[in-house]
Amino acid sequence: NAQGQHVDTVMNDRVIGLSIDELRKIPCVIAIASENTKALAILGALRTGAIDIIATSALNVRTILNMSQ
Repeated sequence: NAQGQHVDTVMNDRVIGLSIDELRKIPCVIAIASENTKALAILGALRTGAIDIIATSALNVRTILNMSQ
């Protein structure tokens, strides 16, 4: 969610990937997000503390900074 907490959904059993805890064990996690409608999801992902580097648009950065204030 937007606070960076895991939310159980029906999609959890249908997606192959790493858990947040598994990501936290990786020394350098790089996330890429380009869609401008995903700022809230990006903010939530950043708040997990699992992401070290984010590559996104300037518009997303401005939106996220405004949302987090």
